Amino acid sequence: MVLAGCNSPEQEAKDHLQRGIELYKKGEFDKAKLELKTSSQADQNTADTYYYLALMDEKNKQFKAMRDNLLKAVELAPDNIDAKLKLGKVQLLLGEPEAGLNQAESVLAIDSRNLEAMILKASVQVNQNKLNEAFALVDEIIKINPQYIDALLLKATLYARDNKLNEALHLIDTGLNIDAKNTALYLFKAQLNAKLNNAENVIADYLKLIDLTPDNDQYKLTLVKIYLQAHQQDKAESILEQMVEAKHGKPEPKLLLLDFLQATNPIKVTARYQDFIDYHKNEPKMLLYLSDWMVSRGRFEEVKETLARVIDLEKNSETGLIAKTLRAKVAFEEKNRVLAQQVIDEILTVNPNYNNAKVLQARLWLESKQYAEATDILNKVLWSNAENEEALVLLSQLYLITNNRKLAEENFKKTLELNPANLQALAFVYGDAMGLKNYKYAKTLLLRALSVNGPNTLFVLEKLAQLSILEKEWEFAQKTITAIAESASPYSANLAKFLEAQLYQQQGDFVKAIDLYKELLKQLPEHKQALRAMAQSYEALGKRNDMETYLNQLLVNDQQILSASLLLSELLVLDKQFDKASILLEALIKKQTAEPVVYIELAKLRLGQNNTKAAMQAYQDGLRRYPDNLALALAQASLFEIEGDFTVAKSIYQALLEKNQDLDIAANNLATLLIDHPTGSEDIDKAFALVEKFKESYQLNYRDTYAWALIKQGNLAEGLKILNQIIIAEPEEPIFRYHLGVAHFKNGNNGMAISEIKQAIDLAEKKGSQVDKVIAEKLLQEIIGKSRGG
Repeated sequence: MVLAGCNSPEQEAKDHLQRGIELYKKGEFDKAKLELKTSSQADQNTADTYYYLALMDEKNKQFKAMRDNLLKAVELAPDNIDAKLKLGKVQLLLGEPEAGLNQAESVLAIDSRNLEAMILKASVQVNQNKLNEAFALVDEIIKINPQYIDALLLKATLYARDNKLNEALHLIDTGLNIDAKNTALYLFKAQLNAKLNNAENVIADYLKLIDLTPDNDQYKLTLVKIYLQAHQQDKAESILEQMVEAKHGKPEPKLLLLDFLQATNPIKVTARYQDFIDYHKNEPKMLLYLSDWMVSRGRFEEVKETLARVIDLEKNSETGLIAKTLRAKVAFEEKNRVLAQQVIDEILTVNPNYNNAKVLQARLWLESKQYAEATDILNKVLWSNAENEEALVLLSQLYLITNNRKLAEENFKKTLELNPANLQALAFVYGDAMGLKNYKYAKTLLLRALSVNGPNTLFVLEKLAQLSILEKEWEFAQKTITAIAESASPYSANLAKFLEAQLYQQQGDFVKAIDLYKELLKQLPEHKQALRAMAQSYEALGKRNDMETYLNQLLVNDQQILSASLLLSELLVLDKQFDKASILLEALIKKQTAEPVVYIELAKLRLGQNNTKAAMQAYQDGLRRYPDNLALALAQASLFEIEGDFTVAKSIYQALLEKNQDLDIAANNLATLLIDHPTGSEDIDKAFALVEKFKESYQLNYRDTYAWALIKQGNLAEGLKILNQIIIAEPEEPIFRYHLGVAHFKNGNNGMAISEIKQAIDLAEKKGSQVDKVIAEKLLQEIIGKSRGG
């Protein structure tokens, strides 16, 4: 015992290291890591400890930690070739090609024919785009060892980069003859076959990958997507069913199958859900997983019986209270407020501190406009649990409703700190950033959200691709689109195709863009964005007639495609073919299914014919058919404004606000009319009351109206401050420049006023914007005259 207690730190480290290595080799990685960490603490000078810690990091895909441990291992044992080669590979992976090359060269200085070092060097050369050097080195490796798989794979990669896909495939097949179970080869082969549009071969490759790695669900989900793209829905469903069968005790495969059915064949969801419920009828937690999915998809009627069973089995346990909360949510969504309140009261009687029920109580109070009570209970929830995501989001929405935008933003940002992928918080903060043209911050938000890899990943990728295209980051946009195409969602293939077409369009390659839009429209003929983007591409090529021909053919095949009819009418109006456009729109109006937008387009056509009376008639006809349609009412009000009938326009906006006091566009437009066309001294104050909530709005035109009201009230300092912020975000909007010019004039700064109003007039001429040129020029001459007089 005395001898055992006197072991040196070095001996203790060695013992822990040996045990760690043995556990690592047995696959007991958690225990191995504990032993290795203990070893490193006992003796920080043992190279093998750091090397095996790096191997553990590699298993866990913690590559930065792996690099750091390998650096320490190489420092302590400079002759450890294995550590050097692993270090070089991970440095290359982490974007440090020069460091990786140094490791390769260091090994080659000891052993000039070390194949692993040679392949590392060739990989660095590929990374550095030194393709000829890489090709020569790979050929040298293959001469040394024709069966070296890594060299065959790298050479195939080089062929693929040069678009020599068949040659690349031949090399991969050569590799598979040597190692028939190499998953990396099959995966690359699938990618090559996909580029060659060999769908059946891609399917065969993934079937082989699944056979080789039956526990890899990602391959199965990719195959599901491929089957969907190949219109083999039954086979896609079969794969998911196999996943359910293989993991009957796990909820995830069942939820994936239900997601799939919801997207592809919703009528089958009920039966499959019931199968799961029957199979797991005595497993409350599984029943709860399934019920939660149904509630989140709005399938309320089907879930009530299941929730009742969970409550019956679990009573007031944690699982039982969750089930009761879901039951209250269902009642809330079905507008059965009495039942919802009854269930919430029952939960809070059992557990007064049950936060999920408190949050739902806040929802009820929020709906009944008991804002103070809702705010109080949400703050209490957050006091007890500052990381309650649902409470934070609800409190943010509450602050928006009560016009406290600053606090709403603070809470949405707190939500994103907890969960960067929270859709409601992300949409708000990202929308603000985009509204202010803060694209760098917007991209940061999306990248953070992407790191979570949650249920909203496809939404985030779409926004990231759109932002990259907007910023002309072509390579990053293409990578993002590829990631969308490779996702397992049934919507991903069409979304990727649309975004790739957008990419080509923004790059000026309109022919390729049009080809992709046509491919997409074969599957989704009513894709409005694709139709419009395709029309823009034809317009850029000066081939409007070709688009008209395409639309006419589309309508021959299916006259029910409203978006195609409306677009065709717009193109005909541009060509001054008013009669043809009129016939087309009037035919749509005669149908019982005519939508409000048809009346709006007919009114635009009449305005194009300078027939204001007929345009007004179109709006009136539309409102008789759709008396509560907001778009029609706003369009009609706008026409009254154009005609100078401001009193009627004001009355329309006022009526809309009486129906919905939160209708921002009506508030903004009414305030603008009150400011620019007042009928009494109190109108400015009325306008300010309407737009005070826009003080921090990311909608710049709303903030501009607020600033304009401040200027008219005489609060020049605050008005100028806000207008200057708006100009930084949107320097080319004439009305913003005009308002800033007026503000400078009122503030006695004639030089700045002249500069801003001149810019406003120039921009208005270029953009055909709302600035009244006559009024602006008259004011400009007045200011110039006063300046000269001064």
